Amino acid sequence: MSWKNILKNDLDIYEQALKIKELIEQAREDLYSNIEPAVKGMIDAGLDEKFARQTANSLIAPMLKDLEIRDKDIEGHLKAILDEQKR
Repeated sequence: MSWKNILKNDLDIYEQALKIKELIEQAREDLYSNIEPAVKGMIDAGLDEKFARQTANSLIAPMLKDLEIRDKDIEGHLKAILDEQKR
């Protein structure tokens, strides 16, 4: 493989990783926006707003944690690519 091919492959991987980071951020935003109707439904059903929000947060907390882990993993890959480019 030539230098150009290696750099192009690294750039392609870097761009894909950035796209994945964007998708993770979008998933985070979607979780928060999509949980609001559930909170409203719980409140409409007679649940206290504070308890409804706590319940909703406990429902999405594992998903948010998973997204955080994946985001950190992607960040590690991006850092590795940048470190390799510096050599």
